[in-house]
Amino acid sequence: MIQINQIESNESSFIRIMSWNILAQCLIKREQFPWITVAPNCPNPIAQKTRVPLILRCLDIHKFSIAALQEVDYDQWNSLIKDKLSKLNLDALHFRKSEEKRSGGHGLAVLWNQEMFTCVASKLIHFDDHPLIHPTDFNPCTGNIGCLAALKYIGTDSRLFGFGLVVSNHHLFWWPKAKFEKLRQMYILLNEVEAFRKELESVENGASKWPHVMCGDFNTTPSDALYHVLTSSNDLSPDLLNSLEPVVMSKPTKSSSSIESSPSITPAMTTSAVIDPNISYKIVSKDFLLEQVKSFGLYSSAYCTYRTHHESHSDLSTVESPWDGEPSYTSFDDWRGTLDYIMYRKEAEKDSEWELQVKSVLKIPEAKWLEPGLPNLRFPSDHVPILTEFRVARLESRAFLKSL
Repeated sequence: MIQINQIESNESSFIRIMSWNILAQCLIKREQFPWITVAPNCPNPIAQKTRVPLILRCLDIHKFSIAALQEVDYDQWNSLIKDKLSKLNLDALHFRKSEEKRSGGHGLAVLWNQEMFTCVASKLIHFDDHPLIHPTDFNPCTGNIGCLAALKYIGTDSRLFGFGLVVSNHHLFWWPKAKFEKLRQMYILLNEVEAFRKELESVENGASKWPHVMCGDFNTTPSDALYHVLTSSNDLSPDLLNSLEPVVMSKPTKSSSSIESSPSITPAMTTSAVIDPNISYKIVSKDFLLEQVKSFGLYSSAYCTYRTHHESHSDLSTVESPWDGEPSYTSFDDWRGTLDYIMYRKEAEKDSEWELQVKSVLKIPEAKWLEPGLPNLRFPSDHVPILTEFRVARLESRAFLKSL
């Protein structure tokens, strides 16, 4: 772990949150990984029988409190992963991209240590079938989804009595130039988070004020406009602002170098809006979306100062516009860059009794273990996991006022 803030452990409470795109088996095509060669009688790094034990081992060794997984293969989850989680002391929810298919496909999962948390509510969000903003020629049907889970602390630490988290997990659209669509999807996600938290109060007293932690594969680098919109109050540069203009695009050829792509506690609530092909939906402006996303408040990325605290981390990204702070890669194949984040509100939200502070983050593996590209026999995905250890503090002044 890389220490970010000096925090006295004896007088504090901590939780560990992980996010990881585990690379869906159904998306693997041999030609996307030309650097992989398999010697006779040696394991194949992209074979399911090689990858699943490595995935399970990673879930075990990092001892997280909560994890958000993307690209979770539906068949693999049901046949090889789900039933193994109880042995790891984990419970989980899985959300499919499409419920119409009887088999195949992939989706999202939220996992938690069952001795620390229980899920009191959950929700699945279909970005395409959402009543707020429908897809148009400028923002096509993508199949992308997000999900929400309200997790209540049930552990033995008395300092966390009444604590819980709203965890969101998402996988945004992979087309590199579809920056308007990613902004649209983020608007939908944050709007759903706010609505979900309001609904929570009828389920669990005080849950509407639980902190929100946003995990996922954003398919967005730290140089992109969406990252700046979420994390900075400064105005966008003209170039970043122009990059958000909606444009009609044809589908790019997807390769590895492109920016991507347990028993349930409660049934997931899903949106039911259906796109009517006979209706011409009006596209909204980027200015409207920017205003709406900004209205939800600023987030901070847990890894935003990673390179400050780990100066030996090499800049091996293959992007045109490099960045400072964030790791140079969380995805490592013939395209290398950072797409994955764990974001939280650095300042405690209004009326919340709880504050999160980053203590440490999981070290990004050195390139020598990843070359010439992932997956390999150590790392079963083309993304590496990221993990944050948060200090959880009760804001005593707000708790006292609430008790009056």
